Amino acid sequence: MINRILLPTDFSKHSRKCIDYILKLKDCGINEVIIMHVIDYKIIKETDIIFDGEVDEETIIERSIEQAEKQLKIFTEPLENNGLRISFLVKVGNPCSEIIKAADEMNVSMIIMGHRGHNLAEELLLGSNSEKVIRKSNKPVLLIK
Repeated sequence: MINRILLPTDFSKHSRKCIDYILKLKDCGINEVIIMHVIDYKIIKETDIIFDGEVDEETIIERSIEQAEKQLKIFTEPLENNGLRISFLVKVGNPCSEIIKAADEMNVSMIIMGHRGHNLAEELLLGSNSEKVIRKSNKPVLLIK
């Protein structure tokens, strides 16, 4: 039975498609969907460099978390409108590591994620976060194209 799902999202169109699949799986016993967004620490560091220290790292993280929480609420409306219990999780760090850690700590039944995110250039050079999660996770992973 699939009772708790972790849905990592970068708010891309690929991660939005996951919502449709979760709704199709609703009758398989899903009790809760944990929607997760990871603010990539690498981007925080790059932003700090771009602004040459004019904006401190804490402020960047704080604002990024606020924006992510707003986006998560909009992102999850279709799931909430269909009676699923939703919780939010925002982390700062390496996306792959944070996703795997959250899946284990929250004892999810499955991770459902889009097969591609926003950063196509990085995916081509280093591999996608979804690919890394598949290789390293102990939990089943369903990729949505």
